[in-house]
Amino acid sequence: MIIDRSALNSVKSGIESLGFEHFGTSVRSFMESLENDGRYVLFCSMNDGVLTGYLIISVVCDEAEVIQIAVGRDLLRKGVATGLIKECFEYLQKRSVISLFLEVRVSNVTAISFYEKTGFVVTGMRKNYYSDPVEDAIIMSMRLCCHCSG
Repeated sequence: MIIDRSALNSVKSGIESLGFEHFGTSVRSFMESLENDGRYVLFCSMNDGVLTGYLIISVVCDEAEVIQIAVGRDLLRKGVATGLIKECFEYLQKRSVISLFLEVRVSNVTAISFYEKTGFVVTGMRKNYYSDPVEDAIIMSMRLCCHCSG
């Protein structure tokens, strides 16, 4: 489900704790941007009122970028991330977004495999993109709107 700004407080603590598992303290610094910047869209997976996963994208014109995707460690490989990404694809296609991009650590082979299975392809590399530890990022993208101009 897409969470609008008015409902963000209801999932904020869940995002911070779930995100911290995957991204460390960077998730907290991002929360202010999520609350105040209209280009971000938040998708949440809930089970009995508990946040089980989330996906944050940034949309600018006809392009979008995956900012963060996180799923509870006990729910990995249970379809939560697949459901979130499918909902994201549908949302973006309805808005005639043409391309979706993301960066992923080169060592995160599980995520890379997941993204490839959902249709992303490797399009480049960013040297020393990540810190703590310093690591390269693989750039992946996919074309969403095959009938759009561009």
